[in-house]
Amino acid sequence: MTDLSPGTQAGIENYETRLPVLAGLIAGLAGSLAIMVVVTGILLVSGRDLGMAARLIATFVYGPDAATGFAPIVVGTVLHLVTGAVFGAIFARIVPSLPRSVFIMAGLIYGILTWFVTSYAILPIAAPLLVAEANVGVLLTAHVVYGFTLGIVAATYGLWWRIPKRLPTSDKK
Repeated sequence: MTDLSPGTQAGIENYETRLPVLAGLIAGLAGSLAIMVVVTGILLVSGRDLGMAARLIATFVYGPDAATGFAPIVVGTVLHLVTGAVFGAIFARIVPSLPRSVFIMAGLIYGILTWFVTSYAILPIAAPLLVAEANVGVLLTAHVVYGFTLGIVAATYGLWWRIPKRLPTSDKK
C-alpha cells in the first residue's frame, strides 16, 4: 500500500499538481455542460424556448437566421462545448502548480474573468445579437457555475482512478 502521509512523495503528488492540457479540456467541457444545465433550468422555469441559448450562440455563424430551424441549435451547442473546452485548456496552461484545493477558487475567478472578457470584448464583435438578447445576470451566474465546475474537475482530475489502487486489499490465502 502506498504511504500517503505528509512529506512522502505520494502525498506531495496528490497535493500539488500541474494541470495537464487534456485535463483542462475535460474540465472545460464539464463546465460547459454545467452551464447548459443551469441555463436550461432557467429557461424551463421562465417558460422560454429551450433552444434559445443555443440559437443565440449560433448567431455567431448564422446571424439573424439562427432564429429558425434545428441546425442552429446543434451548431450553437457544439460551439458552446468547444469554446468551454478551449477555455479549460487555457486555464490548464495558465494555472501554475498549485494545491488541488486552490483550483476551485482559481476556477471561480477564471469563470468570472471569462464572463467579463467574452461579454465585453469578444461577443459584442463576434455575436452582437447574443449580447443584445442575453441577460447579464444569467450569463454571470452561468460563468460562475462554469468556473466552479472547472475548478472541481481540475482539482479531482487524476484522483478518481488512483483511489482504487490505494484502498487496502485483503489477500485471502
